[in-house]
Amino acid sequence: MAVLNTAPIEGFAIGARRRWLPVSATSFLGLAILAVLVVLAIWGAVAPPHNPLATDPASQLLPPGAGHLLGTDKYGRDILSRIMAAAGLDLFLAAVVTGIAFTIGAVIGSLAAYQGGWIDDIVLRVVDVILAFPAFVLALAITAVLGNSVRNVIIAIAVAYTPYFIRLTRGEVLSARRSDYADNARAVGNPVWRIVLLHLLPNTITPALVQASLTMGWSILDASGLSFLGLGIKPPTPEWGVEVSDGASNIISGEWWTSVFPGLAITLAVLAFNLIGESIRAQLSRSR
Repeated sequence: MAVLNTAPIEGFAIGARRRWLPVSATSFLGLAILAVLVVLAIWGAVAPPHNPLATDPASQLLPPGAGHLLGTDKYGRDILSRIMAAAGLDLFLAAVVTGIAFTIGAVIGSLAAYQGGWIDDIVLRVVDVILAFPAFVLALAITAVLGNSVRNVIIAIAVAYTPYFIRLTRGEVLSARRSDYADNARAVGNPVWRIVLLHLLPNTITPALVQASLTMGWSILDASGLSFLGLGIKPPTPEWGVEVSDGASNIISGEWWTSVFPGLAITLAVLAFNLIGESIRAQLSRSR
C-alpha cells in the first residue's frame, strides 16, 4: 500500500533571501483539487460548454465523446456542464454551512465556558441532545419538516454541525480562561464579551479550523445525500447528489457515466477538504 509523502516541498522565494514555505504534499494535493473545483465552478457560471438546464431528446444518454466530454443524461443534458454548475452550488452551500456553524458554535462555546455555572450546564445538555443523533439523520429530519430548498438544506446541516464547534471551543476556552493574558484582561476592567471575543477566542480558535475544513467536506456529502433521497435540492437544479440520483437507474442498463462522474466530483471535494484539514491538524501538532 502506497504511503502519501507528507514531507515539506518547496515554496516561494521571498525578497532577496530565499525562504521556503513548508507545504506538505497532503495539503498541496488538497489545495490543488480544491482549486480545480473552484475553477470549474467559475467556468460553469461564466461560460459552460452547454446550457446545464437545456434538454435535448435527440442526445439522450450519449456516452462520453467529442461533443459531450462526459456524456449526457436521460434528458439529453450535458453532464460536464451540470457538474460544473453544481460545483458552484455545492461549494457555496458548504462554505455558508461551515461559516454559520463555526461562528455560532465558537461564540456560544466560548461564552458558556467562560461564564460556567447554569449557563454552561444548559448549553452542554442541549449539545448532548443534538449530538445524540447522527448529523445526517438530524439534517434529514429537519429538511423533512421545513421542505427541500437551498435555504432549508443550509439551516438543517448548520444545526447538525454547530454542536461540534460548541463543544470543541468550550474545551479550549476552559483551559485558557485562567491564563495570564485572560487575568490581565480582567484586571484592567474589560467586560466579559470583550475578554471572550477579543482575548480568549482568537487564542483558542485554531483547533476549530481543522473542524471547519472537515465540516466543509461533510456538508457536501450530507447535502448530496439529502438530494439523492429527494429531500435536498430540487431537480432540475444542478447539484451533485441530484445528478447521482438521476443517473442511478441507468447504471444497470450500462450508462455508467450518468452517476459515476457526479459521484467522482463528490469524492474529490470531500477528499480535498479532508486532506486540508489533516494538514492543518498536523501543523498544529508540530507547533505545540
